[in-house]
Amino acid sequence: TILIFSLYGSFIVRMEGDGNEIARLLELSRAYKASKCLNLAGKLRVFSICDASPSGLTCSELSSALGLCQDTGFRGVADFLDLLVSLHTLERTGEGPNAKYAVHPRNRKFLVEGSDEYMGGILALNNDRSSVLFNHLEDALRNGQVSASSVPEISHTFSQEGDEAGGAGHFALGMLGASLALQSATS
Repeated sequence: TILIFSLYGSFIVRMEGDGNEIARLLELSRAYKASKCLNLAGKLRVFSICDASPSGLTCSELSSALGLCQDTGFRGVADFLDLLVSLHTLERTGEGPNAKYAVHPRNRKFLVEGSDEYMGGILALNNDRSSVLFNHLEDALRNGQVSASSVPEISHTFSQEGDEAGGAGHFALGMLGASLALQSATS
C-alpha cells in the first residue's frame, strides 16, 4: 500500500489490483475541486492580473488586486493559488509570504486576456452557470426539471454590477473560448 498526495490536494491510497481502480474513482470524485478553482481563477482574472506584473505577485498583492480576504491568518487564498500551481496554470517562486505567483508559460496564451487564443470567458461561464446547473442534478433527475429560480439568468452570468449591455460581450468571450478549445482539441 502506498499513500500519495494527489494533484488535487487530497490523499489517495494506491494498492495492487482493484486498489488502482479505487484510487482512480476517488480522484474522479475529487476532480471538481480543480475544476472549480480553474474556473473561478478565470472569472476573477487571476492569470491576467499575474501576467501584468513581470516579476509575479505575492499572495498578499494578488488578494488586494482581486478583492479577496487579506487577513494574514486566513490561508485560503494561498491554498487556492497553490492548487493552481499544482495544475500548472501558475508558477510559484519562493516560499511563505514572499512567494511570487506568475502565469505558467505553456498556458499564458489561453489564460491571459488579449491573447488571440484566450479562453477565459468559457471558464467564467463554467464557473457561474454550468457548475450551478450541476449543483441541481439530483433534483433534475428526481423531478424531471431544474427549478428556474435555482439557475442564474444568462444575462447576470456575464454582466458586471448590473451592466446588462456588457453581458453580450462577455457571453461572446465565453463562446469564443469554447470554440477555441474545441478547435485546439480537434487539430
